[in-house]
Amino acid sequence: MCAIENQAQQLNRAVAFIIEWNPRTTPVETIAKGRVAELSTAWTVLREGKRECLWSDAVELRHAQHIVSAQRIYRLTERTIDKRGQQMLLPQYVLEGWSTT
Repeated sequence: MCAIENQAQQLNRAVAFIIEWNPRTTPVETIAKGRVAELSTAWTVLREGKRECLWSDAVELRHAQHIVSAQRIYRLTERTIDKRGQQMLLPQYVLEGWSTT
């Protein structure tokens, strides 16, 4: 992302990007518990037992001496019933995200 910003500066142009974020070291369960407990979270029910919420945060991406301001969009999906209608003992959470300008 910093390389994209460097090239944009060299070309004296504004370049927008959207890059998928990899949450491999992110504590998904902790984030999910926080979102479920937060009353202002707007959930969209996709089907019985499946809902999702969206939110964004401002982030600063650092590489060497370059700092790029971006926004990270998150989507948290909660499943309590699987696709065959079987109730799950514990909810399953999937966290996805994208970094964009």
